Formats: sequence, C-alpha cells, structure tokens
Amino acid sequence: MKKDKPYYHQSTLTNYYICPHKMVLSKEHSIEQTEPMRNGLLFEFFALGMNPRAKEKYGTEEDYAKALIGRKTPATIDPLKKKAEFIKPIFLEPKNAFITLKYEDKEYFNGGEADYIGLVEYGGKVIECIADLKYTGSVAGWRNYIKASDYFQSVYYSYIVWKMTNKILPFLYVIVDSNFEIPIVSYKLMHFSKENLLQVKREVDFIHNDIIRRPVCSYETCVKGPYNKPCDFLEWCEYGRELISDSKEIKFEELVPDFLNPKY
Repeated sequence: MKKDKPYYHQSTLTNYYICPHKMVLSKEHSIEQTEPMRNGLLFEFFALGMNPRAKEKYGTEEDYAKALIGRKTPATIDPLKKKAEFIKPIFLEPKNAFITLKYEDKEYFNGGEADYIGLVEYGGKVIECIADLKYTGSVAGWRNYIKASDYFQSVYYSYIVWKMTNKILPFLYVIVDSNFEIPIVSYKLMHFSKENLLQVKREVDFIHNDIIRRPVCSYETCVKGPYNKPCDFLEWCEYGRELISDSKEIKFEELVPDFLNPKY
C-alpha cells in the first residue's frame, strides 16, 4: 500500500531549526490560539479583508469579526484598526489576498498561504512581490533576526511560487508594532537568486529524509524559546519535561557562597 505523501508547511519546517522533535510534535498537536494570535488575525482582517478559510467556518464578515473581537473594547479595537488602515493602501490589488500555495514534489507536498501576492507600493515605486503582515509587540526585536532560518518563510514561499508560476518574486515583510498609536512600520524586502531557491529544495529534502529528528533539549530551546517563553509543545514532550523537572539532591555547602556575613 502506497504511503500518503507528507505535507510541509513553513511553520512546521521552521520548528526543525529550533528542535527537530518540536517539528514532529507540531505536526501531531495543535496549540490553542493566544491573544496575540487573535490580534494578528484581526489586524489582517482589517488590512486585507476576510480570509476565505474563515468564510467557510463563520459565513459572514460580521460573524468572523465578532469571533475575533470577543470581549475586546473599542479602546483596544480602534487603535488596531487605525494601524491596519495606515498600511492598507500599499496593497494595490486587494483581491490578491490570502493565496493558497501548494507544490507537489516527488516525495512530499510543499504548502502554505501567502497573505498577499501582487503589486505593492514600496520605497516610492510599485513592485510585484509576495507580502506577509506581521503584527508584533516589538518591531525592534527583528534586529536580532540574522540567520537564514529566521527568514525561512520568505524563501520557502518564493520557492513554491517559483515552482507554480516560473517567476522569482521578492518577499516583503510588513512589520507593524502593536504598542504605538502612531504606527511604527518596518519593511524587510527579501531578494532571491535561483540558487537560493534550489537550496530550499535541498534543505526540505534533508529534513524530509531525517527519520530520527532527535530532540535538542536545553534551557534555550525548552524554557526560554525563540520568543522568550517556554516551548509551546512542552505538554507533550517527555524530553523537555524531564529537563525542566531537574530533580536532584543538593549539599548546601557546595552552593556558590554569597552570604554577606558568612563568619559568626
């Protein structure tokens, strides 16, 4: 019996670089939607309109908005909406939002959903690109993103679009800080060569062929995490839970001495 091909989404693959076992768990378990996640979806709704997948579940824009807003007050909603209205004009083809990406490789499927593909206003000119909205608590935090894996989404989506259309498009991150009434927006425009995109194929092949996917247990991966919070999948990870529990016996005299008056 032929085994079904696995489906790789960028969010799943990105987990591999943090901890290969986290990637396994992210395919098996879903995490609950957090308040920042809901705010991000609401921001996308105000900026780009209703996601077709949400329409299947909620029916109308009004019902979808109600589900995202929940108990939020106008004092919370209005600034968010104002920021969305601020960046909305850069997207020159509003109907090109929430584009499903899918490309079948020999042994697996590549997939995802682009927030937008089309013409945008950027740097005083009009360019065609793939764009992704990020509504974040710290635009400044993006200064710490210097590794290729930090920008995996951009090159992965560009690879899939290239395979689907034979066009190599740049990728634009539109990053909006959630903390300020007057919007602070950062733009990261990613450019790719054909070799960059071919490297994606080799990279996904490598991840696909790693059948062990060993856990990487450390304070950085399990406790602190890439976003200064514990790993989202600790509920199901025996390795991370064992690391955190860290049961042991301690001799007081072997502790680092820091009493102010140790002599009596």
